[in-house]
Amino acid sequence: MSADKSSGAVLLLDTSILLAALIAPERLPAAVRTDLESPANSILFSAESIWEIAIKRSLQRDDFDFEPGGPRGSGPADRLC
Repeated sequence: MSADKSSGAVLLLDTSILLAALIAPERLPAAVRTDLESPANSILFSAESIWEIAIKRSLQRDDFDFEPGGPRGSGPADRLC
């Protein structure tokens, strides 16, 4: 880890927070968005989250409309890519 991140936090995101950051960051509390957007923090997520997203997407449920590879903006999700 570089010296400029030594004072930051390591954030391990669960699947729901990961998806919210990717799909609708405005739905996250302001404090969470601030933590995700801070370059001092390291953002981690589990490979299991990717597996869970793939399974949910393959089921084609109406309540799960995540489309990978969508447009990128300037929100916290850009730090995840």
